[in-house]
Amino acid sequence: MKPHDDDTVRQGFAAMQARDWRRAREILESVSEPTAEVFDALAHASYWMGEYPASLAAHERAYRQFLARGDKRSAAMTARGIAWLQAGIYGNWSVMQGWYSRAAALFEESGEGSALGWAANLRAWFSTDGTERSRWAVQALEAAVKFDDWDLRADTMSFVGEHLVLEGRTTEGMRALDDALAAATGGEVRDYIVLEDVFCRMLAACERTSDVPRAEQWLAVLEKTAGRLNTKPGAAVCRAHFGGVLTSAGRWEEAEDQLISSLRIFDEGYGGMRFMPLVRLAVLRVRQGRLEEAAELLDGYEELDAAHALVPLYIARGKHGLAAEIIERALGESADAASRGALLALQVDVALAAADVAAAREALEDLENCARTTPTGHLRGLAAFAKGKVCLATSDDAHDCLAQAVSAFSASQMPLEHARARLALARAVASSKPQVAEAEARSALEKFQSMSAARDADEASAFLRSLGVSVSTGPRGLGALTKREAEVLELLGRGLSNPEIADRLYISRKTVEHHVGSILTKLQLRSRSEAAAHAVREKSARK
Repeated sequence: MKPHDDDTVRQGFAAMQARDWRRAREILESVSEPTAEVFDALAHASYWMGEYPASLAAHERAYRQFLARGDKRSAAMTARGIAWLQAGIYGNWSVMQGWYSRAAALFEESGEGSALGWAANLRAWFSTDGTERSRWAVQALEAAVKFDDWDLRADTMSFVGEHLVLEGRTTEGMRALDDALAAATGGEVRDYIVLEDVFCRMLAACERTSDVPRAEQWLAVLEKTAGRLNTKPGAAVCRAHFGGVLTSAGRWEEAEDQLISSLRIFDEGYGGMRFMPLVRLAVLRVRQGRLEEAAELLDGYEELDAAHALVPLYIARGKHGLAAEIIERALGESADAASRGALLALQVDVALAAADVAAAREALEDLENCARTTPTGHLRGLAAFAKGKVCLATSDDAHDCLAQAVSAFSASQMPLEHARARLALARAVASSKPQVAEAEARSALEKFQSMSAARDADEASAFLRSLGVSVSTGPRGLGALTKREAEVLELLGRGLSNPEIADRLYISRKTVEHHVGSILTKLQLRSRSEAAAHAVREKSARK
């Protein structure tokens, strides 16, 4: 490094310490003879700015320089960064495995400090044997304690927590994840990969178990941490899990933003991984009652990957045989209790839709066993709700089961399920307590309307009308654009073509044409150019 570079590097590293990523990168890019440490800093700064190709390129240059001078531990740490970018950002899992394997070997060759612990951490990650995986994890934790390596400890604890959840030991697993998250948000964790890993694993576990309260609490902490550290996890995989959690929480606009962001990141890398956000976006569309859009999103994807979206879609279309087949195959692939529980709840719905009460009772029994072995609030709610549905179908007393479901979904902060359970409870007491039925159904309708859950709102409205209750369904007709139509209109105002709008909103061109036609009819406009001009006027009027 040239002498005049010394001050520049010091200034750049000071900006890194202050987490002023943009300034740090601007300064360090001016270094005439950058060292491995400079490239490493550039890799981190670019990552937190969301400029992933630049981060990957800087990681690769840092790796080569560390290796050339014999610094195997630093090369191994940098190899981890390359692996994470290849997987978390681009979905290139095979490439990731190669780099993680290389990192583990370099850690073992180094043997410096906690390097062997990091090697054990990665070996645990690759292991498919539970006993072997636990042995590697214990070695990693022992090294983390011995060498006071908080990054290693937090990453390994989150890994252990994730696998405990997968094994159905949800309480223990979540406790380990909480431990790792406390370190990540408390300042002990410095490694950006560990920060991403810990939050990604938490979001995945919360999504799998529908533990919305835990996710909401940690996400609130994350928002404060992100503001303080000028960092925010942005990997495509994390965003997909985040979107799934937000969908369960009823925060649908935020969920859509995260899922579409995830899709766009995956589109820059390995397209095979885009099923993660795409299927979750389809689940969101089904919950919104936008079935045609859900079907378009799922076209061409494996049924097992998309079971949670396809089964409700097939039920709505009366394709009960197809729905039952998908569930049977998905259950054969599902190992953990949380995933099985959600699938069994769908199996009850399929059987009831096909008027097969015996099959519904059989699935219900399996679901109740799941809820007993893994007693999460969500599974208890699903089991109680399913039992209530079976009771309704057989004219048995469903009140107590449905009341339990209402309570469980409320505690689990799952507004759509909560409202659906209240509507079912209204049906259960309609003949004996008509006033209670009306109150419960009205409450459900208000929630459905506030969430824009169109099919559920229509169902609640129809039930209230059957009670002789007058129902206001909100503005309709001229000028009453749906949320999607408003989005299309805004993009028309920006001058986008139908294919561009389709790409932006992840819908088909045919659906865009349908929306444009509806917009012209509702607003009494003659052409898309008039619609574009209308959008520009509306935007100016709002300023």
